[in-house]
Parts: sequence; C-alpha cells; structure tokens
Amino acid sequence: RDGMVLKPPTDWWFRHLGLLTVIGALLGGGLGVILSDYVAEANERTLEVVGYPGELFLRALKCMVAPIISTSMIIATNQLGGRNTGLAANIAVIYYVTTSVLAGGATLAFFNLIQPGEELENPFGTLDEDNPFNDPTFAANNATVVDTVLDTGRSLVPDNIAAAFVNMNLIGVITFFILLGLNLDPSGHGQTVLDFTSGLYHALLFMMMRLVYVTPVCVLSLVASSVGMHAHELGSLGKSIVLGYVTILAADAALLFVCYPLLYLLLVRKNPLWHYRGIVRAWTTAFGTSSSAATLTTTMECCKDMGISEETCDFVLPLGATINMDGSVCNIAGVALFMAKLSGTETNFQRQAVVLLTAVLCSIGSAPVPVAGPVALFVVLAAADIPVIPALSFIFALTWLSDRLATTVNVSGDTFAAAVVDAIMKRRDPDEQALLPASAKKGGSEDDDW
Repeated sequence: RDGMVLKPPTDWWFRHLGLLTVIGALLGGGLGVILSDYVAEANERTLEVVGYPGELFLRALKCMVAPIISTSMIIATNQLGGRNTGLAANIAVIYYVTTSVLAGGATLAFFNLIQPGEELENPFGTLDEDNPFNDPTFAANNATVVDTVLDTGRSLVPDNIAAAFVNMNLIGVITFFILLGLNLDPSGHGQTVLDFTSGLYHALLFMMMRLVYVTPVCVLSLVASSVGMHAHELGSLGKSIVLGYVTILAADAALLFVCYPLLYLLLVRKNPLWHYRGIVRAWTTAFGTSSSAATLTTTMECCKDMGISEETCDFVLPLGATINMDGSVCNIAGVALFMAKLSGTETNFQRQAVVLLTAVLCSIGSAPVPVAGPVALFVVLAAADIPVIPALSFIFALTWLSDRLATTVNVSGDTFAAAVVDAIMKRRDPDEQALLPASAKKGGSEDDDW
C-alpha cells in the first residue's frame, strides 16, 4: 500500500505460526477431553477460566475490526479513484467486482446444497429469546425480497455514523468511508487526512501482527474450553467442520476451474489450459507465502512470460493485489454461514444476502497480507448478526491452510484479469498504451506507486 511497508517477520515463532496453531489446537483438544470427565463433578467455572485467554483474544480481534476496516476503505478507495483514469482501469475494476460476486454466489450455492452443520442436534450457543443476536429483522420467516432490499438499503445508509460504530452496523461504516475516500482530494487539504489515515492504518496492521503472535496459545485455550463443554458432540462437530471446508473448497474450485476459464474463453478467446501452465510458479509462491503482495513480483513475471504486455501487468496486477480477493470472499462467506449454523442462527435469504454483500465490500479494502483474514471475518459476522462462539477456534486452527488456498485463488484471478484486459485493449486498439492511464505507459515516471 502507498506509504506502508510490511516486512515479513523472520523470527522462528512467526515463521512456524501455522504449525504451532495446529499443535495448540491438538493440545487443546486433548486438554478438553480430560477436563470433560470432571465437568459433571466440578464447577463449570473451571472451563470458563481455561477459555478466558481465548475469550480475551476474540475480544481483541473484534476491537480491531472497526478501526482497520474504516481506515483501509479510505486508503483503498482513494487510490482506486486516483488510478481509475482509463479504459484499462474500467475493465479491470468491472472484472474484479464481477468475479467477487461470482465467488460469493458460488459459496452461497454450495452452502445451501451441502448444508454443513445441519446434522448437529444441539448447536453451539443455540439462540433463545434472550439472545441479543436473535434479531427479529433477520429471523422473520415472512420477510419478502422487497423487505430484504429495503432493510439492506437502510443499513447501507446510516443516519448516524457514530451510532453505526456503536451498534456495529459495519455495512453502513464501510459505505461511509468508501465515499469519504473517493472524495478526499490528495492535491489539497485531503492529503493531510490521507497521511494521518495511512499512518494509523499502518500502526493498526502492526498491532494485528503482534496480536496473532499469541494465536497458538489462545487457540489452545478456546479449543480446550469448547471441547470440554461439548465433548459429547465432537463426532458431529468434526463431520460439520469437514463439510464446511468441503463447501469452501468446492466454491474455490468452481471459481478457479469453471468461472475463470469461461470468462477467459469468452473474452480472450484462447485455450485456458495454456494460461494455467504459465502461472504454476505464481501458484506455488502464493501458497507458500499466503500473501498476494509477497507474490506480486512472481505474478508479474509469469504474466509477462505469457506475452501479456508490460504496461498492462504494471497496472492491473498491483490493482488486483489491492482489491481482488475472490478466494477470501469464498473463505469468509463460507465460514460466516457455517458459524451461523453452529450457533443456531437462521441462515435465511436476507442474512445470506448481507453476508455476500459485506464479503464483497470487505474484499475491496482487505490488506494483501496474511493477518487481514480475521478482520474481514469479524466484519461479516457483525454485519449479519452472527454471534462469535468458542467453536470458531476450530476454524482458526485450520486458517494456515485455508488462507493459502484463498491466496492461490486471489493470485489466479489477478492473472486472468490481466489477460482479459490485455486482450480487450489489443482488439480495440493495437496501440494499447493509448488506453492505459498516463502513468502506466512506457516512459512514465518511475516514482509512480502501483
């Protein structure tokens, strides 16, 4: 991002954070099974104490949501508004938004087909009349499509931005700060606001990186507490988690091997298998780093080797690393709906529509670094009134794998977008530089930040 440099940590703990988190989950599961034998005899307060560090961890993550999402939306949309000055930008943005919607739609389709969590007889944290998440707006069975559209519109346009923060109406918060970012003028007094926002966003991301250092310990705490409390349901829960990840993987596969190649055939008019062969190195780098930004150099080299023009690569791929998070949309939407099932929350049409809309909006402002996933997930959970329950710890234990798969899909989408933009521009005008933003042309300033 402009004005922000995130250097990959080199210490042993952070480099092995995924493995340590899995170990923490396994140890927590063992501890929970041991504790479950004594819950009936001892006070359940023991499990509450065991899960206390994990509870504080979840509270800290939720506390970071609103500041990070508001600052990231200002920065991302302001940069996008500054770059959106040519046909290449218009095509790229339309393509990225379209594929993000397709990603969310595929996730919803497979979720309704597979129904992970449906087999649980006693969901974790089942809603009752006193549960604050049992929102009658969402729970109404007689809500029509018109009601859904009207209620979503009211959420998008808050009448009080401070109240939107307090009530966690994050859809309204996102809308407000998207418009603010688009209307800040970098050439005037708006640059002061942008400099402050960029510095704040930078600091918040580093706070998040420091927070994820304790993920293994906190996952151990959450898993131990959850397993100890619900040891009799572990079989059903394990099956539900497997089905939940099958849902996400099916959506990723549909996007990667159906949607992308069909768009490629339609717009580029070439065999997509040739494209897949050219991006294998980008796949391996994306899976290893779990970061679109860290993979960007490799992605650009792969695209240029396939004959995509340097000007298109220098513009479309960095833009995609900022706003194209198709794999993350599948991951976040799938986990959010799965959490709704585990908590006994109704997954009706309106809630699914809010999950889809929020996941797509979050993909615009998510940082292309591994720590951004939990923030976007909590945004979606809050926007759709889905409670955060201890069972989320099982999802955190597998984040190391799901994030890498999501990054691989994100990078693949960037390469397909570059191929589509390049093909359309060459068909419309052989001199494609005439259609690119001025700073993306050869001979432009070397100081231009992409």
